[in-house]
Amino acid sequence: MKRLVPTAAILLATSTPAFTQNTEQENNAAVAAVIYMIAQKRCNMTTGEDGKLRGTTISVVEGNGFTWEQVVYGEKQMIGNFLKDNPVYEKATNNDPAAVKTVCNGARAMLAKKK
Repeated sequence: MKRLVPTAAILLATSTPAFTQNTEQENNAAVAAVIYMIAQKRCNMTTGEDGKLRGTTISVVEGNGFTWEQVVYGEKQMIGNFLKDNPVYEKATNNDPAAVKTVCNGARAMLAKKK
């Protein structure tokens, strides 16, 4: 299950710059959190889809050695650093239609793989 979110991140990003601020584990946790937060606000998911994606997200975050609180609210800006390195997600957080569609398609693909 840990591989679903990083795989989606690879599929979503057309070019992935070198990660300079986060470790690989921090990026894996951050991408899971970012996809979930964008999907929750912008992808019109059903309650069931939201629950499945939340479960996958928590599993990935914890599988990389963090808690949700550490990733989202912690001292280190994991999400901010991740967004700087991955513009498609940054654009989606700013409601860019193409970026939102890309992230939502990725989130739905992750849900389809989980079934």
